[in-house]
Amino acid sequence: MVDWTKSMQQTFEYYIVDPNTWADIKPINNVKSCNINRDSDSETLGSASIDITESVGECYIRVYLVTIQNGITERHPLGTFLVQTPSSSFDG
Repeated sequence: MVDWTKSMQQTFEYYIVDPNTWADIKPINNVKSCNINRDSDSETLGSASIDITESVGECYIRVYLVTIQNGITERHPLGTFLVQTPSSSFDG
């Protein structure tokens, strides 16, 4: 178990999630940034903005915090989010 008061290495991992089984099915390696907003007043309890270099379409993405401390690696799920590709229009 991680001692959150001590030094550690931290990275993040992102996975596409199968909506039928809720299992991780495919890692996403092209995430540029991710911002998770928690809001206890919101019906969904929060939201996330994930900037990915290539479109993944509409899917669920699970975000993990990966910690390495004293040679022990652990993954901590931060949330599973429904991601929708932003729409764009061109009139040209």
